[in-house]
Amino acid sequence: MLLNMRFLSISYRRAFYARLLSVMAVSACFGQAQSAPIIYTETTYYDVDLKHARTTHSLHQILESNAPKDKEGKVKLEESGWNLDWKFKWQSTEQHCRVVDAKITLTKRSNLPRATRLPDEQKIRFAFTHFLKRVVNYHRERFRIMESGARDIEGALVGLNWKGDCENASKKISAVANEVYQATTERLGEYDRMHHYGYTGGYYFMRYPWSDGTQSPAIHADYEYFEFDLNRVNSKDDIHKQIFNYSTVARGDQKHEGSAQWIVFWDYDIQRQNGGCRLSNVRTSVEIVYTMPKALSLPQDPALVSYYEKIYQQLMEHEEMHATSGVAAANQIDQYLKSYTEEGRCQWLAKTVLAAANEIVDVHRARDTTFDAVTDHRGRRDEYVKLFGEQPWSTEGIR
Repeated sequence: MLLNMRFLSISYRRAFYARLLSVMAVSACFGQAQSAPIIYTETTYYDVDLKHARTTHSLHQILESNAPKDKEGKVKLEESGWNLDWKFKWQSTEQHCRVVDAKITLTKRSNLPRATRLPDEQKIRFAFTHFLKRVVNYHRERFRIMESGARDIEGALVGLNWKGDCENASKKISAVANEVYQATTERLGEYDRMHHYGYTGGYYFMRYPWSDGTQSPAIHADYEYFEFDLNRVNSKDDIHKQIFNYSTVARGDQKHEGSAQWIVFWDYDIQRQNGGCRLSNVRTSVEIVYTMPKALSLPQDPALVSYYEKIYQQLMEHEEMHATSGVAAANQIDQYLKSYTEEGRCQWLAKTVLAAANEIVDVHRARDTTFDAVTDHRGRRDEYVKLFGEQPWSTEGIR
């Protein structure tokens, strides 16, 4: 009897983080029959305290600081893999070699974050649980495909019959198992291509759930503030100094008086039709977070009070012009998804859609950069129209 061993190692790399699939396939003789694949599940966790996560950025930072790293030092917020082993027993006669038993063992492994305390902020709590749910569902489906493959390998091996001695047949038997395994990996690849996994920026964290019956794109705006006192200022310069001293908005080593951060999310179902595909149930949303100054006390001089109120309104108008870039990007992505069609097997649909949507986002982020550079971070609606030749979208989704 011949022992034939083969090691297969396959790596899949996806947006933001890597997932490693490592598979060992071993064929050998054994004595005990098995009627179905033996499946083991090994789940490990890394603990994170998320109680003080106030924003999705801090949520991401806490996860990254606690998540394990691979050999290259890359952080893995989550990962999964498995080992698949198969062994078979044959029966030899004078003219034939027949497989009478096959033993398949599949070990599924996953590593996930586990919150010892959830965020106090409800929206950040939803962002974490929504992220974790998507990750778990994604790996569960991949494991389901692999379990089906394990059963297929067993079914392909049991009952195989060749003419000749078993030592010569051993390689052919192993080749049959490997062929079924390759078909399984192709199914996994198709799942990766067709299942866009949200691909709403990969690991970005949504703070709002999808809502049925609302406008598309849905627009969500929140406000965060940094606080200070103005009751002792004596000049306009003092007001600006106080704002900068307490500002939490920093880009590199430079502080700013305010900001508007936006991120676009999208989701869809794939509908096959007429030898091709289209997208249905399209959902898009944009989440905007304004960070603005907030005076807890006002100047004694009424003229300085009026000045502070004036510069606040000007700053708000400037940040709204940045927010309009996110609304515009969400609208363009929404239109793109609703009009998208593809012929054939649509095997690269998710990758094509992701690239196109990310390009739209990049164009509008570049517009933000241009707007600040040309207007020295002071531009308002009139400058926006003059610079880009169009009316800005409002955060109510109208123009």
